Amino acid sequence: MKKILLSLFIGGIAFSASSQNNNVLQEMDAAIHFDKNQLLTPTAKGTTPCSTDTVDYTLAKATGLAALTLNNATSAQALGQYFNAPQSLTLHGATFYAYKVDATGGITIDVDVEVYLAGADSMPTGAPLLSMTVPVDTTFGGGSLTALEKTAAFASPIVVTQPYVVVVSNNSPNGIGAVCNSYTAGDGAQEWLCGVNLFGNWTRPYDVVVGGNAFDADMLIHPMVSYDINIEFTVDNCLTGAGGSVSFTNTSSPILNDRMYSQAAFIGNTDTSYVYDFGDATPVVYEENPTHIYAINQAYSVTMVAGITGWRTFCAEQHTAPVDMCTGINESNQNNLVMYPNPVKDVLTINGLTSNSTITVIDVAGKVVLIENSIHTTHTVSTNQLTAGIYYVKIVDEANTAQAYKIIKE
Repeated sequence: MKKILLSLFIGGIAFSASSQNNNVLQEMDAAIHFDKNQLLTPTAKGTTPCSTDTVDYTLAKATGLAALTLNNATSAQALGQYFNAPQSLTLHGATFYAYKVDATGGITIDVDVEVYLAGADSMPTGAPLLSMTVPVDTTFGGGSLTALEKTAAFASPIVVTQPYVVVVSNNSPNGIGAVCNSYTAGDGAQEWLCGVNLFGNWTRPYDVVVGGNAFDADMLIHPMVSYDINIEFTVDNCLTGAGGSVSFTNTSSPILNDRMYSQAAFIGNTDTSYVYDFGDATPVVYEENPTHIYAINQAYSVTMVAGITGWRTFCAEQHTAPVDMCTGINESNQNNLVMYPNPVKDVLTINGLTSNSTITVIDVAGKVVLIENSIHTTHTVSTNQLTAGIYYVKIVDEANTAQAYKIIKE
């Protein structure tokens, strides 16, 4: 595929007339200063729904910053940054960093901020979901992000359920400097998420070459989003015998594991987002899908607390679920079976019961074939409908104390 060569210049704030042609994406010769730690420390806490977060994903990827000229005459006229939507998200606005390169035509210029659904290869597609203008002035402030930050606050938030692209456009020949992370360092990490609009045509970033480098960078666009989180897990098996191993699977909201919204996912350590209390006085465990060994066969209540450490906010919730004793009994998973002294013909007599006992008869395949209740210390179970063979009897009293017996039906 033919690549578009985009020339660079190193000079003053104003761009050079000799470099003005239809295939130029101009870099500003201006140092941009930033402190990622200032922006990447969550400061607010809450529960569901989460408070609005400003998604600093593109800044988190940055090792350096650069400013590129946007205008509709000599450079790209727009940049569009792609974002995931792992679940329903509400967009409240977006921030970006820019300044007007000189006072030609005035010290302030209105730029367009739009939101599109993402199409093929992270490019914007269809009509914009939202469009507004934001004034950009000549204030440079020594190149600090604080001085260069511009905010597009949406009058009416929009909801997206699929990936989207935030676009910043300058449809004027008077240029603005738009701040990106470093393409010379490959800060885009070859995700190729920043599309370039060259004179009305969207171009994929890996088809753009800047000064001999692929445009492997992101524009510093930070959506302001809110979302609900639902914290859940499943218990994958039950307890048998004297205890045993139980596995747990996280089924919480997918945003907790999305690198664009969760700092834990960004650094590749989602286990830190999940903490389990297994209900048996053992230490809590930080793991997304743990397996735990219980020493005693009884019912337990397990609680998982999970949360998302966003870029500027934090929120968490919890979910509790039971770990039960298995309802099925067989020789391979029971080591405390008591054999009835004699084979059973048509009536099984059970002595020594406590009141309010539940008696369950199970075949060797684990299928429940009889369930009866007793309020007496002795109870008879008719086994006429059972074929000859091996069965198991599970007795649970009102205190949830279980007994297991093996019987042979003649």
